[in-house]
Amino acid sequence: MLIERRLRRLSAGALALARVAALARSDFSIDLAEAVLRTPALTLADAWRELETAQVLAGSSFVHDLVRDAVERSVPDDIARHVHGAIALHLEHGGEEPARMATHWWAAGQWARAGEQFERAARRARQAAR
Repeated sequence: MLIERRLRRLSAGALALARVAALARSDFSIDLAEAVLRTPALTLADAWRELETAQVLAGSSFVHDLVRDAVERSVPDDIARHVHGAIALHLEHGGEEPARMATHWWAAGQWARAGEQFERAARRARQAAR
């Protein structure tokens, strides 16, 4: 309840940035935030500072898992699926690790794309074991 009250005081821009961070988890970065929110990094600066001042983020990480979980719960399921798809696309264009992309495609409900990435991750793991 205390965390939810803190989140309700955030501006729309800060809350949107926090939501992207919560859904992206360890994949969160400035580049990803720019791509998903379609907003230049300098424009995100005020929202980012607001999140740090409100003790939601410390740098690019949440101050506590409970805060991240509360932010994540505030995202409607359909919106979360869409954002996970945008995160996966960004990671795909950046040539990131297939397992990371797969989890976001899975959360987006894009089963075929998730499957392709899980297979790529399995092949990479098999090759690394040789």
